Amino acid sequence: MNEAKKHLAEQLRFFRKQKGLSQEELAEQTGLSNAFISALERAVANPTLDTLERLSAGLQIPISMLLDTTDTVKKDETIRKIIIDNVTKMEAEQLKIMLSLTRLTGVK
Repeated sequence: MNEAKKHLAEQLRFFRKQKGLSQEELAEQTGLSNAFISALERAVANPTLDTLERLSAGLQIPISMLLDTTDTVKKDETIRKIIIDNVTKMEAEQLKIMLSLTRLTGVK
């Protein structure tokens, strides 16, 4: 198995799950088929640049994050930045809900 495809498959699955999306939901958001999303996550399909652009838009992350091979610590820092960027755009009521959910899940 091609290491680049395997890595992309892992990144795609990680960020899809991190966003709470099913393969079907990501397919709908990107205009790609569910079967193709599945094939990408199994590292059996070759994505084009257009496909990578659609995936990054659907996941709301830069393409570079799909291809990133840096260690987990840097990835965690990047995810924190994305979360902070999104939280700063939330309305007061959304922030209250987020805080309540955080407390329920025990996230610190």
